[in-house]
Amino acid sequence: MENYKKINIQNSGAYKLWATLMVLLTLGLLLMGNQACASYIATIDGQQTLLEESPGNIQSDYLDIVGDTSNSSYENPWTAKGNAFRIDTGRTLVEQEFYLDFRTAQTLSFYVYESPVEFGTYNQIHKNSYAVTGHGEDWYSSGLINVSLDVGKYYILALSWNGSLKYFYDTGDSQAVSFGSQVHGYATGYDPLGPAISSTVNDVAIYHQRLSTVPEPCTIALLGLGGLALIRRKRR
Repeated sequence: MENYKKINIQNSGAYKLWATLMVLLTLGLLLMGNQACASYIATIDGQQTLLEESPGNIQSDYLDIVGDTSNSSYENPWTAKGNAFRIDTGRTLVEQEFYLDFRTAQTLSFYVYESPVEFGTYNQIHKNSYAVTGHGEDWYSSGLINVSLDVGKYYILALSWNGSLKYFYDTGDSQAVSFGSQVHGYATGYDPLGPAISSTVNDVAIYHQRLSTVPEPCTIALLGLGGLALIRRKRR
């Protein structure tokens, strides 16, 4: 059996080179005017790392709100709702929130689905779930995420739940956002949503949702710094 030598990557030349490149990349992004990238970066123990924001308090260049509280509906468990978006300007989605009202304990699941066409099959590219006890009418957040929204594609940003809650929405065919347009509502799925969903009709509802995005170049810096943060935590 071969003997493998354990390498301390924290002190290796490759690690130091990677760390230096990530810092330089971050500074370059700042010089290009992408100030949002800096909002995710903090200096801890003299090293650059991801800034761990609390859900609902994530800084971003762009904050888009669709729908409103003009209509509401109380839904029983195992339901899903969402909005489909057309992307005209590439962005990175860093948080999605839904405006809800509940005070029970349940699990909320946030999804991102992608498709080359507005109506048809959407494939899941991101999902995160967490247990939460509601505190009444408020924004409920996915927390910090990192999902690229590519120009020319369509995305359904959805929520499903296994308890009971009230959700809010406006009516209409579409609503403009800073990176493109909300093009239709999605309301035919059930909790939990699967790896692929079909959206073939416009629900004519714009579910009350808040999206935080940053310019796409930030994705590279966030991925690199996220790797650095994981290595530092593993070392500890």
